[in-house]
Amino acid sequence: MNAQKNNFMFISEKREDVTGLFRLTCRDAISSDSSGIIDPYDAESIVKIYTECIDGDCSPCVELAVFCSEYAKIYSYSPLDLIDKSEYEASQQQIAQIAYLRNAFADKAYRKAAALFDKVSAVYLPGFREVCEEVYYGRSTYALLPIFSSNDGQLSSFRQLISKYDLNIIFAVDVKLSDEGFMRYALLRKGLRDANCCGKINYLDISVVAENDFRLGEFLSSCEYLGASVTSVNAYPREYSENSSLVYITFDISQAEFGALCLFLEVSHIRYTPIGAYNIK
Repeated sequence: MNAQKNNFMFISEKREDVTGLFRLTCRDAISSDSSGIIDPYDAESIVKIYTECIDGDCSPCVELAVFCSEYAKIYSYSPLDLIDKSEYEASQQQIAQIAYLRNAFADKAYRKAAALFDKVSAVYLPGFREVCEEVYYGRSTYALLPIFSSNDGQLSSFRQLISKYDLNIIFAVDVKLSDEGFMRYALLRKGLRDANCCGKINYLDISVVAENDFRLGEFLSSCEYLGASVTSVNAYPREYSENSSLVYITFDISQAEFGALCLFLEVSHIRYTPIGAYNIK
């Protein structure tokens, strides 16, 4: 996704300029995005929806969220309708291979994750990097990694591994620890094709490139307007840039307008990457 310096997400122009800029942004999203999220024939009508639904008291970023909410309701937009279940159904006829670093807690997580599949086998690896490489190079279908601890919060080193090897969270399990805490393990694969086949999606993880003009507070407020509750936010410096950071955000979307939220992420032109769409068992 291409970031644009003067897009709707980051503007602070006068309100009378907002509608015109939104029209251009919307048309640009239509022409540059091949996923067909917005019908190009609706360009003028959706601008009309936008101008009618704003109340004049919120930031441009929140106004865009309001529009996305209205658009998703009128056109019954749902990104889950675009997910092809045929590959998942075909995979159920094969043996699902889950790679992980074996220990007592990981074994418990494996048994919970294995219940998703009709046929499954474990692949034991000597390290976490090897686990990720096993899936990245296609030798196994799934990886199992710890991503969160009730004692330490988000495990940043594992988040970075997930990003490095381009893996996605499709399911998560909590395993009780001896001190009454818990460790959360993620079932990962390349792509989110199985996401809605592993039960209801209650959590959404994304990473966002935060540059100097990115307003994190406005962005999170807009997502919360759409019902996405922020459960964690963690920022890390980007390896090749001194002027930006990578922000990992986890949303509880159990009460969210999921279609509107996905639409908002697309048309706002933020530089984001979906990391996971999953349920926790």
